[in-house]
Amino acid sequence: MQKKLTGWLIFLIMILILTIGSAGSAAGRIDQEFHSLVVNYPSVSSAILALELFNGTAVCASLYTAWVLYRKQSGTLSQVQTGLVVRFLCVAGGAVSFPMFAGLPNEMTASLVQQATYDVTASLAFTSIWFLYLMRSARVKEIYGS
Repeated sequence: MQKKLTGWLIFLIMILILTIGSAGSAAGRIDQEFHSLVVNYPSVSSAILALELFNGTAVCASLYTAWVLYRKQSGTLSQVQTGLVVRFLCVAGGAVSFPMFAGLPNEMTASLVQQATYDVTASLAFTSIWFLYLMRSARVKEIYGS
């Protein structure tokens, strides 16, 4: 009998795939907003590079997790959960790295830290909700359990 994905799993796969667009638009916004500051604050370019590296890694983790979910192979639930955690760590690392490495004035840094706190909290909530769903769903265990 062919295993069928639940609606929630399809929704999670779509969200993970759409991470590409969200990371791309974030990179474009950061480049546009902070490009003019590179002349006065050269470390901004390093901070942008670090953020883009973390975001790119988060995209890779998201796509890998979506692919593992789509394949529906037994014994891969831990890979899916690990993928979600790696994605969260990359999002958090990127959010925190930018204000840390940018070397901007205190007022700007405080605003960036506030935004990073929001981003990390939102990503933690996303990861926690889906992690709990994956742990508790009988249907998920039926599809991906060992």
